[in-house]
Amino acid sequence: MYPLPFGERIKVRGIVNNEFDTKKNMNLKLLSRYRRAFFSYWFGKIDLKHPPLFYSIEVTNICNYSCRYCPQGNPDNHSPKKGTMDLDLFDDILKNVSKLKPVAQIYLTGSGEPLMHPELEKFITRSNRYGFIPSFSSNGSLLTQERVDSLIRSGKFTLTVDFSPDKKIYETYRSGGNWETVYKNLKSLLDAKKELGGDYPKIEIRDMSTIALSSLKEREKSLSDLKNLFDNLPVNKFSQLKVHRWTGNIDQRIASNDGKRNKYKLCTHPWSIFVITWSGDIIPCCRDFGSEYVFGKINGADDIVKIWNNEKIRSLRKWLVEKKPQEINICKNCDRPWTGGSVGRSKPQMIKRILWEKVVSN
Repeated sequence: MYPLPFGERIKVRGIVNNEFDTKKNMNLKLLSRYRRAFFSYWFGKIDLKHPPLFYSIEVTNICNYSCRYCPQGNPDNHSPKKGTMDLDLFDDILKNVSKLKPVAQIYLTGSGEPLMHPELEKFITRSNRYGFIPSFSSNGSLLTQERVDSLIRSGKFTLTVDFSPDKKIYETYRSGGNWETVYKNLKSLLDAKKELGGDYPKIEIRDMSTIALSSLKEREKSLSDLKNLFDNLPVNKFSQLKVHRWTGNIDQRIASNDGKRNKYKLCTHPWSIFVITWSGDIIPCCRDFGSEYVFGKINGADDIVKIWNNEKIRSLRKWLVEKKPQEINICKNCDRPWTGGSVGRSKPQMIKRILWEKVVSN
């Protein structure tokens, strides 16, 4: 979640003399909602007057990989029952979320591989029908030519894939993965997008070599090598993976901060994102891999705003505001508030990101 301060004059690209179309009007409404959300976060409000900005909807918690930097690869992890979300439940969720527009983003990713759901394409189509362009992450292993074609036909979506220009790094940390297969699949998807000639699907390729490379020079070279692999192909964004400990479920040797412990920064998640598991349970954070802190359940016409402010989630916000994450089982070993990760940004950095990356670019 990212802030917008009161009284600051905002120049939104494409708006001239206060004349704007519906999409641009939606951007202004979204800016207003971000502002309300941020000030609730800034002042440590426990009861929130704004609905969630982001919705993370787990279509499945089944995965075909056992990555070393994910709890799926942790043999000691006690994950909940495996399953896939029912399309009727997804419809109920979208009906409820659509009443709370504008929404910053709908994600179709949880603790599993979204392409393991045989009906993922229907989830994309339904999302578009309700006016949402969903985003999801994938390991890319199941992007066969047939699946690429069906995904593109399903509608608009944004996809992020972790990859590496180094085969050894990739296959060491992406347990169960084959570098050549994923590279071929990504090129197939990008070729299809290039032939289509449209803006969608939007594709981000994230360099996961940061897990194994310590120096800035090595990481810069790796990112450059990754870009060269997809030269002249329509990748929307290249980025680098920031590894975290998944609330303590990942070996500190893989996701470390080199022993550094920075100033505590209040986690934004309980003020911004609504996470729904495949079974309809509601948890405060997508990193709660084991669904340890369930504070509600989606069941038909449940009021999202009411659940968003129930006693259990207010209790969690209270402990975090009081800088006592150790009182919450899923938060006590989490590294994000102490590092430079997405929840560790300073407030000015949040302002800049929401203005230029999240709203203006829409």
